[in-house]
Amino acid sequence: MIPENMKLVWQDNFDGSGLDSAKWKKLVWKKGVVNNEEQCYTDDSETCFIDNGLVIQAVKTENGSWKSARITTAGLCSWKYGYFEAKIKLPAKTDGIWPAFWMMSEENAYGKWPRSGEIDILEYSPATFGSDVYGTVHYGTGTVDKETHFWKNLMRIPLEKLPESADGYHTYGLMWSENEISFYYDGIKSASSWRRYDGDEVRWPFDRPFHFIINLAMGGTLGEKIPENLERASMKIEYVRVWQ
Repeated sequence: MIPENMKLVWQDNFDGSGLDSAKWKKLVWKKGVVNNEEQCYTDDSETCFIDNGLVIQAVKTENGSWKSARITTAGLCSWKYGYFEAKIKLPAKTDGIWPAFWMMSEENAYGKWPRSGEIDILEYSPATFGSDVYGTVHYGTGTVDKETHFWKNLMRIPLEKLPESADGYHTYGLMWSENEISFYYDGIKSASSWRRYDGDEVRWPFDRPFHFIINLAMGGTLGEKIPENLERASMKIEYVRVWQ
């Protein structure tokens, strides 16, 4: 999808010799930092590398533990409003995997998660959602004394009911304006959108710059139990682009 009246302002086609450090940084985390995930995140060349695009790979190590990669544009590139899209090939369907392409607030101006918002453009967790890919927005109360977490699933698309592209890649997009967030799959708008609510209970936090995150988690709250015979899983990204 090429939005009308918007210009391409940022892109990464992952066609260099390595990850562009002016656009992305690799995070190094121990196992279980968030969501009870089983993997640690490393900056080594086995979990994140360029091979006809970007490859994020989760690998089972010799001692039975898992390592993977999580990259982000935080502190380097962030945006408020526009159309955001990535072309991605997901890992083969299996329990245990949880790949994601998503955005978080650059400033956390409204407080800790979920008050400052989260936009999940793509998640895939067969153990909990079967063959569906899905997109979600997360937000919270605007009051200091509450931690109520609100979320709205805008997109759930069963991959098995849609024609597979010849190379296995699909595009996942977000159209984000002042009063509306919508998700797109292969350039087609999903059936639902979420508009601004101005009541006392919920503050709309999606009016500040957000940055990208791409990661492949293993296990955890949505990945669940990893099959014993699974040795590795990988997601491939052809490009990430931003129009405004």
